[in-house]
Amino acid sequence: MEGIERVLKKLAANDKGQLAGFDLYRIRSSWKKIVGERSASHCAPVKLENRKLLVECDSSVWMNQLNFLKAEIVKKINEGSGKNKVSDIRFIFGEGFKRKRADAPKKVRTRKISLPDLTDEEKKAVEEKCSFIKNEKLRQKMIAKETRNIALKRLFNAGRIKKCPVCGCYIDKKEDLCQTCSLKKKKELEIKVYQALFKEPWLRYASLCGIVKCDEMTYNNVISEMKSYYFDKVRRKAATFEEEKKSVELLLHKKASDMKETEYQLALNVLKNGRIGDVRPSGE
Repeated sequence: MEGIERVLKKLAANDKGQLAGFDLYRIRSSWKKIVGERSASHCAPVKLENRKLLVECDSSVWMNQLNFLKAEIVKKINEGSGKNKVSDIRFIFGEGFKRKRADAPKKVRTRKISLPDLTDEEKKAVEEKCSFIKNEKLRQKMIAKETRNIALKRLFNAGRIKKCPVCGCYIDKKEDLCQTCSLKKKKELEIKVYQALFKEPWLRYASLCGIVKCDEMTYNNVISEMKSYYFDKVRRKAATFEEEKKSVELLLHKKASDMKETEYQLALNVLKNGRIGDVRPSGE
């Protein structure tokens, strides 16, 4: 393996772009070792440019959590390479890394709008407007786009559809936002819920709504991701004292300072042994 890497590095030595690609390859090949197997299943490095590493995450929860570990990850990468290959990391939400889960929320779907046919006069006008385009494939695409715009405008003027209040694209009258804006709003809400639960992980849904207004499914998805992350770290004995405390508070829905020492230790031992079902959260 070392021989192959030396050859690749030699070939890329005179090209900064190829060198960055080689460094990214090295980071990707050891990503599980750098962030841990559990975390690696939720994120992946996708680009390295000017010592800035771009990492895609499959949820806003992991995106925020890994951001707290940024300095530690940068340190591990540079220690592994023997040089300062990475100076900063940017974590972004990446659709390509979303896992297929039975309990995952369904994708936001927009209603399909039935478009009316254009009149012969309108069709002729569109043809003339796009006649200057020599490339046949491109011209047909532009004709289709113009045809759709005219049909949508007619429906809008007739009051049969409306515009998204955020971006202005046409949507069905029964919808509040377009698909893009709905997904953006959903992601922003997840981040707010995560930030609230990160500060007070013991909060139940009703209590959280006093801080952040959200639906129960969003709360359940975020807290499920947080439990998955922290519980796994405790089980692998890789958690800090603060992470252990957060894990127990997530499990029992109770502030650590309000617990008896025996109650806290029992819950922590259960988490370390991976036997979560042996503890019943308080209030249940």
